[in-house]
Amino acid sequence: MDYKFGFKLYFMNQKLRSFLLHNGSSLLLLFLLLLGGCKKEEVVFMGPNQADVGVRKKFFNAPADLSDNLKNIIEKIKSQDELHQFVPDMVKRIGYPNWQASVESDKAKSQVETRA
Repeated sequence: MDYKFGFKLYFMNQKLRSFLLHNGSSLLLLFLLLLGGCKKEEVVFMGPNQADVGVRKKFFNAPADLSDNLKNIIEKIKSQDELHQFVPDMVKRIGYPNWQASVESDKAKSQVETRA
């Protein structure tokens, strides 16, 4: 009985060897593809690039003689940009603001006060 068991084990090993010789390269290739395909890309946040820093500097460059209300609006936009990083994209779409040409109206003031 021991002999038959040994023969079956040897025969199974022969089948396994044959399978690996014929299909082993395919299995190896499949394994390597799965291993390489499941690789996550490493995302490194380096902060704003120098071009964005220049855009932001130019965007928020306002003359000193602006009203306090307009200065407060600029600071609010700046704080929102620090959170959401939207100024460079906005400048690409609509350009830079002309802070000196901005106009204040009493209607706008009353709408802001009622929302607060």
